[in-house]
Amino acid sequence: MAKGAANEDKLAGLHNALATVIAQQVQETQEIYDEDGNPTGRFFYPATPALLTVAARFLKDNDITCEVEESIGLSELQKALAEKKKHSSSKIRDISFLTEKEANG
Repeated sequence: MAKGAANEDKLAGLHNALATVIAQQVQETQEIYDEDGNPTGRFFYPATPALLTVAARFLKDNDITCEVEESIGLSELQKALAEKKKHSSSKIRDISFLTEKEANG
């Protein structure tokens, strides 16, 4: 071990603390209020894209994966992404029939 390096227990504690903080921040919700300041009963997740990137990287670096069949949320996400892909790809037109002159002019 290098001089001044943290021991395994300290690193494990840091890893655990980081996992806890990331999980708390990703799962945090804030209630939405109407223009009169009354609670609407709706919530949103204030997690920033940067935080979600950190969380995803943390999971990837620690080889944390999930089977889609085991997670309803991931299954729904997979379906939503497939539907979005289907709709966006239908907007793409095949232009391979155009000649170079038609394509440029």
